[in-house]
Amino acid sequence: MDTLIADLEPFGTRAQLINQTTIAAIQSLPDETVDLAFVDANHFTEAVVADVIELTRVMKSGGVIVGHDFSPYWFETSLGVLWVANGFRRSVELSADGTWWFPDMGIETDEILAAWPASR
Repeated sequence: MDTLIADLEPFGTRAQLINQTTIAAIQSLPDETVDLAFVDANHFTEAVVADVIELTRVMKSGGVIVGHDFSPYWFETSLGVLWVANGFRRSVELSADGTWWFPDMGIETDEILAAWPASR
């Protein structure tokens, strides 16, 4: 944790480490204020999708949502990420270490909620 905090120092007040559940952290943030969010949280499909849905409210236009554990071992994470990509007609980028990201996720929350069956 000390290394991570030291790595954030060059960014000053522009970077903030929030050690909370995704939903709790998001509730403390104003709308459209986040450029980059990295999520490595609950790995169940519904939780992954809910995290992304909630994050879109606070993302700036052009903001990037990044996550971890897209792999066969974390099948439900992969399923949630793919559901978001398909449901929101967004591309998902993947790296060899299981990191995934959605470029430009600053989209309307209503569009997302309409696509997610649990919100109906």
